[in-house]
Amino acid sequence: VMLAAGNTPLELYRLIGERRLPLAHLNIFALDEYVGVPREEPRNCANLIHRIAVEPWGVPAGQYFCVSSLEPEAFASVRAHEQRIVEAGGLDVLI
Repeated sequence: VMLAAGNTPLELYRLIGERRLPLAHLNIFALDEYVGVPREEPRNCANLIHRIAVEPWGVPAGQYFCVSSLEPEAFASVRAHEQRIVEAGGLDVLI
């Protein structure tokens, strides 16, 4: 599953968490990140998704993948992220 950060989907993620569905089998990939935002910043996309979706959904931390927000690491991090998605079987598009 690829999750976007930002205000729009947060309520949906919260509602999914409240349902206590068996989601521990999921691999979650962050869709986006703000380059230049410190890693420890709570509003960093990776931290936001972890707090709002990964933890409440019961997904193990080792099954959550995000990109670095640090500018010197950004490009290589995106490349590695893309490779992890391929290795996990890719993404299916649901319309």
